Amino acid sequence: MANNEREHVEFEENDGVVWIGEIEEQRNHMRIFDRQENRRVALFFEHRRPQEPEPVAPREYPLGSGFPITTRFEFDRRYHRSYEAFASHNGLEWVVKFTTQEDTGILIGSATMYFNGMGDKAFMISATCTSSGDPVANGPDDIIMVDKDHCQIVFPVTIRIPAISGLQFVAPPTVITLTVHNIELVDGRVNHEQKWPKGSSWITFNDSFSVRLNGDTLKAVSIYFHRFYADLKAGSISVEETQGFYKFACLLFHNAYYGEESYQEILMLGFKYGFVNYKFQDLPDSPLDFHTRTMLPNYQFLSVETPMEHVARNDDSDGMNGSCNLFPLKLDPSHRHKRSQVEPMPKFRGGHKSQVSFYLEKTAQGTLLLAAVNMHLECPKLAKMKVALFENQHVVQQQETYRVVNSNQRTICIVVGVLTEEQIRMMTGGKMAMIVQMYLFPTEATHFNNTCTLEDGTVVHVMPGHINGWIRCKDDKVIGVCKEHVAHFSEWMSKMFFGQSFKDCGKDTVDVAWPFEVVLDALQIIYHRCHAVHFDRVDLVLELAGFWMSPVIIRYFDVAVWRTSHMLIEDKIELAQNHRLELTKDVLLHPEYHGIRISADLKAKLLKAD
Repeated sequence: MANNEREHVEFEENDGVVWIGEIEEQRNHMRIFDRQENRRVALFFEHRRPQEPEPVAPREYPLGSGFPITTRFEFDRRYHRSYEAFASHNGLEWVVKFTTQEDTGILIGSATMYFNGMGDKAFMISATCTSSGDPVANGPDDIIMVDKDHCQIVFPVTIRIPAISGLQFVAPPTVITLTVHNIELVDGRVNHEQKWPKGSSWITFNDSFSVRLNGDTLKAVSIYFHRFYADLKAGSISVEETQGFYKFACLLFHNAYYGEESYQEILMLGFKYGFVNYKFQDLPDSPLDFHTRTMLPNYQFLSVETPMEHVARNDDSDGMNGSCNLFPLKLDPSHRHKRSQVEPMPKFRGGHKSQVSFYLEKTAQGTLLLAAVNMHLECPKLAKMKVALFENQHVVQQQETYRVVNSNQRTICIVVGVLTEEQIRMMTGGKMAMIVQMYLFPTEATHFNNTCTLEDGTVVHVMPGHINGWIRCKDDKVIGVCKEHVAHFSEWMSKMFFGQSFKDCGKDTVDVAWPFEVVLDALQIIYHRCHAVHFDRVDLVLELAGFWMSPVIIRYFDVAVWRTSHMLIEDKIELAQNHRLELTKDVLLHPEYHGIRISADLKAKLLKAD
């Protein structure tokens, strides 16, 4: 190939153009060995002269337009709390929240706008977000489209400063200023010329989208992003898949689809393309709520450990440490961004960190209130979690549960109860609160069975929290559950607990033809979203998930099977074919996006099966 006839794909950055392709050796390039594709790859870097900053004309706002609309926060690094403000314009309302996360001694702040009142309309928002001392305070606007599915705008890394504890020194507060310069009604099908915050790279695909975004973020989430991008530019990816990538980018950068059932489906599209590294999103003080955070590929595990039950509760253990915190509830089911509430918890002795989420689960039978804790542990612990619900400063409900938490089981979730209309009104009026007590005890076990004794003396296993239904297993063991919660994630269970089609429907007890351990695994996934299923039971739990018609369990295994290093690719293919694990199939059909190797014969077998 002649020097001037090279084929390339282009990824434009502020400081130059990068070409990635299999081309002849020339000067001013770097050649590396691609182990996945077993060939030499040349990376060419052509540097342009530094571009002058984009000129910004003096801002002029039409008289009576109502612009600019400015929100300011004064952030004091001594107190890691969130800030919130409200604004509106011509019926469009939004909430501005400023939150911080700590990463290896550095506080990273982000501002987020949550929009309401859009209906089926779409708007293009022109805004800037600056902090005191920011040299680009007069830079060009960020331009982002919002609609009912894309109702958030995230301004990342608004501040980046050293974290301090206590009163080591008094530093001046950092002023964060978010300014909306214009709001324009647009056609929601047009995704062109958006300029997302901190964006430096344009990604354009035919008539589908044109977005300036932060290419470094994509590279951090997928170390093989250059391969996906090369296929994108070469047209090797279908229009439908390309639009899927745009949806994923909206989710990654602006939390699009947050709180919706489609969130996990779109997140899994990103997994398919190789976007699987979410370390920053999973820090102990992540702003993501429990339900959303446990969809990340850090919570699905298959275990090879020998099961060991922790029998004694040993509440008086010498190694116990814990905390007790009161949280006013700020939930409101009528606002998407208020259907969940994330609160930090004090650090435990030994470096253990945790975070609690309160969230509402709208089911066909009513609205559930749940409390869930996400933990980052240095070593395995038996955790005791106790919650008390307050109405007008009086306790009306208490729930208690135990669970062994470790690196493979990092969560505890309790169904507090089914809320009445009166309770929802009290909660939205600020008259409800919850106390969360958490205690950690030493353990070497892998699990703990919560039980209760019925009036007839029968000892039964119970899932955490509200119990109003029972599942009788093949071996006659019984498990107590919240019917509404289980039915929400299983179409079959919904028909059995609440249906009226057959005489065995609509009862409080449901019989299933699977053994206790298998049923319990399925319920642990539904409740806790992070549960290490032993390899010996993977097939059976997947069979049960198919019979129960439970997408949440199947998706759990889809991620777990693809991620595990304890399973041969041949076995992954067999499971994917037998149980319709579509993500596992996609990953194995596109191994180049994940840095894995798969033989041509196995790939052909997978294609033939499809």
